[in-house]
Amino acid sequence: MNESTENTDLQLLSNFDLSVVIALDKEKLSEFIRLFQVVARYYQRNGIEIILAVDKTIDKDSLLEFVKYFPMIDWKVIKCDSKNPIQRMNTGIRQSEKKFILLIQSEWVFQSDIIYLLRKDLDFYQKHYAIGQIGNKRQGCILAKKEDLKRIKGLDEKITFFTFSFDNLQKRMELDGIQKLYCQDAILLQHDNFPTESIQLEKKGLSELLLPVKAVANDESWGEDCLNTLFDWRNNPFAAEQCQSYLKELIDFQIPNSNVFNITYKLIALIPTYNESEWIDDCLRSVEKHCDGIIVLDDESTDNTYELIPLEKILLKAKKKRTGFNDKQNRNILLDLAYFFRSEWFIFIDADERFDERFVDLRKIMQKPKIDVVGVWIANLWDSMEKYRTDIPDSLSHSQKGLWFRWRMFRNKGRMQFIIPKSFHFHSVPYIDYDYTTINSTLLLHIGYLSSQKRSSKYDFYQKEDYQNRSYYSDILKEKVELAPISLISKDDLILTLK
Repeated sequence: MNESTENTDLQLLSNFDLSVVIALDKEKLSEFIRLFQVVARYYQRNGIEIILAVDKTIDKDSLLEFVKYFPMIDWKVIKCDSKNPIQRMNTGIRQSEKKFILLIQSEWVFQSDIIYLLRKDLDFYQKHYAIGQIGNKRQGCILAKKEDLKRIKGLDEKITFFTFSFDNLQKRMELDGIQKLYCQDAILLQHDNFPTESIQLEKKGLSELLLPVKAVANDESWGEDCLNTLFDWRNNPFAAEQCQSYLKELIDFQIPNSNVFNITYKLIALIPTYNESEWIDDCLRSVEKHCDGIIVLDDESTDNTYELIPLEKILLKAKKKRTGFNDKQNRNILLDLAYFFRSEWFIFIDADERFDERFVDLRKIMQKPKIDVVGVWIANLWDSMEKYRTDIPDSLSHSQKGLWFRWRMFRNKGRMQFIIPKSFHFHSVPYIDYDYTTINSTLLLHIGYLSSQKRSSKYDFYQKEDYQNRSYYSDILKEKVELAPISLISKDDLILTLK
């Protein structure tokens, strides 16, 4: 199923960076499957993973068949030993990969967009956790930073009821200096088939649960209840089947080897094409030296670009129906296709670019654990393969010494989409957290402006397609320009510290 179309009625972030933890057992499975279709669209957004912490009684086949039905959601299904749902939730917390964690029960449905409402608030209130409510009665979910939950060692595993465990968690977080953030618009509904919890406790026992005297609840072994992982979006066993189903909505596709879905790659290049027959082969020759795989999407070229893409160099090539020049749509489809492959990193490369072999430094940067997005440099070749233009204007402030700076490479954080309002000329990475970015000394040579004929053709193209910014492109027709030899570029020219 092609799900690259945006849900325009949802509030979006470039990266929610959120793990949703749900404890699930055999008794609740069928109702969860039924209700999830109501709320699925809320979870199918950038940087949201769903962790289902299930017990040993769960029907594995039914659950995995359900998971397969939603291929664009980052699922993780972990099997736990304990029958206690609170212990299983703690296991989900320990297994999560994201900065924020949403703890929610399987039977809750959304009356409002609680994920967005709670998540955006925590961007502004650093020392807080956020709660959503069930109607006007009580809290129904808790959203907190993973580091805060880990510090107090998760939910109290002596408790087996969600109502008391969530109340207890709130008290302990406040003992730790993390304050409650109440969002009255974040409203959940409890499905009628699931009655509210009702138990009898002695007064002393209830007091101990709801009025803890210290923040830390468990010993160091908390959340270590995982028997095995039944499903992980990073190693999707259904990827080949799901990808081919997605591709059937396009005009054509070719996969040279079905085994490509079973291999883990370090870096995959994503290349959009449209009438690139003149230089597509040179581009691929350059890219294959520095990337472990290539995915190409052709925007229904009117020349023979698609036919010229050799299968031995790529993991997948596909052709879509052209709907005007919509670079965002093309790159979102490429991101969807990339999601079916096991790769640690992705990089967008345009077909009229190739690497300057003197300055390619991608492998070293991929080893740095605190870097998620990487910027590279671009030299615009002008009238000769030996010279580049140094005075062509650029809108990005990092550009320097006649070289353009562009965000291009990003770590695989699950299914992502570009959600910006522009259709083209935007950062070629779907998410950016500037605390985890760096500028690399890799240089790309752009030959799209190489000849006056190419520049004139490019100018006419953008005059037709980009009516809002037509004046911007007049500079590429400038006759007197400043040029410099490519050979004089040094590594020092490609070093810039992000502030």
